Amino acid sequence: RIKSQDHRLEEEGADPDGAGRILLGRTGDGMRSFRTFCRSAGEALSSSAVTDEEAACGRAMSRLGPADVDILVLTVLASRRASVSPDGDVLALYPSNVLVSDEDAALGEVDTALFTMRSAMEALEQCVERLTNQSEAASTAALRAKRAGASRAAIGHVRRRKLLLEELDRCSSMLLNLESATQSLRRAKSDARALKCYEMAAGAMKLVRAPEEEGGMGLSAERVEEAAEELAEEMEELDTIGRELAAIGGAAVVVDENELLNELSELESEVNMDTDGGNESERTPGTPESDASSRTEPGKVEEIATVGSLKEEKDSSKEPVNNATRLKMLSG
Repeated sequence: RIKSQDHRLEEEGADPDGAGRILLGRTGDGMRSFRTFCRSAGEALSSSAVTDEEAACGRAMSRLGPADVDILVLTVLASRRASVSPDGDVLALYPSNVLVSDEDAALGEVDTALFTMRSAMEALEQCVERLTNQSEAASTAALRAKRAGASRAAIGHVRRRKLLLEELDRCSSMLLNLESATQSLRRAKSDARALKCYEMAAGAMKLVRAPEEEGGMGLSAERVEEAAEELAEEMEELDTIGRELAAIGGAAVVVDENELLNELSELESEVNMDTDGGNESERTPGTPESDASSRTEPGKVEEIATVGSLKEEKDSSKEPVNNATRLKMLSG
């Protein structure tokens, strides 16, 4: 219910959903104090309350005193919803879905230092703003007094302006130094995280290369070479088996090329005979070819038919016909 970036720590402690923890001063009434945070939360809850219980809770939180704040801090720490710095001055509130572990029960020194420097920077920023306004007001007053003829008053305003400017320079230098130190500390913190990640990565790589007997994965260049050679051998063996399987069916059938050529010639002759027969059927009677065919002797025609049947049987059976069989068929 409170959307204030001033209370957010952008460094670490973020939960998986992206909502970070909140660092607050355990005591005091400053802008980053736990008491101010509770009052702001109570006012926000009261203004957006839906039930009477929420409204009553908001009013109670907005009126917390120092003793009430201490009791609330102890309650939050006991419920493991917060952690505290070793000196007890800085309190870290965690999201509702995060429980503080025993290791994180004490806030780290780096986080405590960052929070302290940030609080000091905010105080210096307010001081710089106040000194700037006062120095400008002194300049205006000095000019007004001079125009009015009050020289002594004008000199006093100028002297005051000079003191304010000196203090402004001092505060600005301190603010710049704190900003530089904060950035350096944050950078060192990020570098430490990066270094830890590098060390973890190096350790994991060593574990991957360690022998399996030592709990590693045994990854090495020798194993890679052996695996590559074995893979190549197995692939070659499988290719050989595939070629042998593909040759099973074709190796048992042996066909003579001359036999194929003879069969092709016979096929061509049959096609030519069919073509000639069709042409002869289209010829009109009285032509020399038709007369010659009509004058063929009956016995000759029967012999030709018998020879043709023998040829068809030979082509269909693909078995040789000896002379005795041929004479027997002719005599029959």
